[in-house]
Order: sequence, then structure tokens, then C-alpha cells
Amino acid sequence: MIHQGGTAVLYAKGDQVLKVTRDPADNQLLKREAIALRTIAAEADPTLMPYIPRLIETLRVRGHRTNLISRAPDGFVTLERVGVRDPRDIAWIWRRLLVAVGVAHSTGISHGAVLPRHVLVHPIEHGLILVDWCRAGRDPSDDVLAVTRCVAALIDSPPVRMRTFVDGCLARPPRDAWALLKELDDLLEDLYGPRTYRPLHL
Repeated sequence: MIHQGGTAVLYAKGDQVLKVTRDPADNQLLKREAIALRTIAAEADPTLMPYIPRLIETLRVRGHRTNLISRAPDGFVTLERVGVRDPRDIAWIWRRLLVAVGVAHSTGISHGAVLPRHVLVHPIEHGLILVDWCRAGRDPSDDVLAVTRCVAALIDSPPVRMRTFVDGCLARPPRDAWALLKELDDLLEDLYGPRTYRPLHL
């Protein structure tokens, strides 16, 4: 066992994760996850799929629904491990999270639970994977607001323009992840110039 959450228990199986409901009453949640991951894989831009887990197959084990999902490579940690950082260290996380939800939204899927524990990042390679799609659905959601909340809590001493930008996103949450990403990129370029690589040392 590698993790036990409120809904499911996760077991490592090579480069895959076996996700089993703790209670068969929660089987519907893993079914929602399977539908969401299948839809995104079938309809999204394949070049952006590294941000989304891959569903390999679904099973039933003694009445418990089970999803077999691709496992994040070694080196990924939850966003909870990152801690407060310079805005430039958080910028790439913010950008990639917006891409992850934007990819899903382009197929009509919303994540529904973008929380720090569901965001895996690779500090050195700047990889990101948005996991746990059990709350996914096709109704409008607050994914973009949730993304902003995740990163806002991590930004240390931002420039005034960035603080104003963040506050505006929290006060008047946008729905369009791609539009917000464009605004964010414009702001970052104005504040810091061309993007450069910054390793994130935990």
C-alpha cells in the first residue's frame, strides 16, 4: 500500500497504481474517475496528456471497483511539500495547473477537487500531474478558482501587480483556463522578462 485516502486505497504495481475503493458504496466515485480519464484521453490534445493520469483498465475485486492508473515517476511530490516560495518558483506550477484543467475543460470534463494533495510536481524537471479525478463531472466547476487558491497560498512577497492579479482572480474567478494562462504569461513577461529555468529545491 502506498496511500490510504477517504475513498480509496492505492497499491503500487510497477509503473502503475491500483486504486481500490475502501467501501463498495463509493464505487460510483471511481466510475466517475474512469469516465473522465477515458474521455480526456480520447478527445484531448495528446501532446498535453502528461499532465493527466492514464487509465489502463477498470476491474472489480470482491465487489470493490478498482482503477488501474499510470503511476507518477519517482521524484514527484504533492504540492503540500512545496511550501511558500518566490513567485518565479510558483509561476511554472500555476501555468501547468491551468493547462491541466484547460485540457480537461476542452473535452467538457471538470476535475471538481483541485487541492494541493491532488497536485503532483517534479521540482527539478518541472513536471506536473493532476490526480484523483473521482469528483470529476461535466457540469461547470470552480476548477480555475481552485487552481488560483492552490498557488496563491504559496507565493511569497509577490510584486504589487501580481498580488493585484491574484486578488482579482480570487474575487472574480474566471472560467476560462486558457484565457487566464494568456493573461498570466503576459504578466510574468512584463515582471520578469523571458522565462528561465529555476530548479525548485525542497
